[in-house]
Amino acid sequence: MPLYDYQCPTNGTQIEIHHSMATTISTWGKLCELSKHPLGDTPADTPVEKIMGAGNPFKPEAAPDFKKDRKPFRGIMMAPMRTNKF
Repeated sequence: MPLYDYQCPTNGTQIEIHHSMATTISTWGKLCELSKHPLGDTPADTPVEKIMGAGNPFKPEAAPDFKKDRKPFRGIMMAPMRTNKF
C-alpha cells in the first residue's frame, strides 16, 4: 500500500499513513481513526489536506547543465565533450 502524508491546517499536525488508493480521507476524525492518532481538541469534522510529493520537504537544487557549466567537474576525471570535429 502507498504511503500518504496528510496535514490538518487547523492544528498544523502532519501524519503519514499507509492506505489503499481507493480510500478517501477528508476529515481529521477519519485520519485519526485510520492512523490511531489521538483526536485531541480538534473537531472530528475538520477537513484535512493530502500533501502531494511530500517525500522531500526541501526544494531540490537545479541540476547542473553539463554543457555550459563544467566548473563543478574540473577535479574529476571525465571523458572530453563530444564534438563534430574528428
